[in-house]
Amino acid sequence: MQRNELVEQYLDVSHTFQLAWKNHFTQVLSSEQMSLAQVGLLMIIKTMQPISGSDLAAHMRISRSAVTQLIDALGQQGYIKRQEDVHDRRISYITLSGKGIAKYTALEKIRRELYMKLAGALDDDELRAIVSIHKKMIIELEKAGE
Repeated sequence: MQRNELVEQYLDVSHTFQLAWKNHFTQVLSSEQMSLAQVGLLMIIKTMQPISGSDLAAHMRISRSAVTQLIDALGQQGYIKRQEDVHDRRISYITLSGKGIAKYTALEKIRRELYMKLAGALDDDELRAIVSIHKKMIIELEKAGE
């Protein structure tokens, strides 16, 4: 098989995996009463807090109004706290509340359990190979972003 064909095969498999993962994780989330977008936002807030709504929108590459809807939904569920900037009242920073941290922890546990289940189909050498391959691809992505 030629390299171009292998790359195409990788693209197809990667795309199929991403769709299957999203579908499965979305099904799991239905019992959590959260959308995939809300979970993504919760995870970004956890890693980047405190963060402004504008910075969240830029990071997620969605409109400010779309991120506001997501923030409002998380706020209604009690998962986030808003704090005004002491120098500019137009800016508020988002952090996770205690309830939000607990939800993040529960979701992270679910995500890890799903990956552990997937990893069960692989032997240690295959798992090491995937980790190594992804590390190399991350390095190439970082180079491309420079």
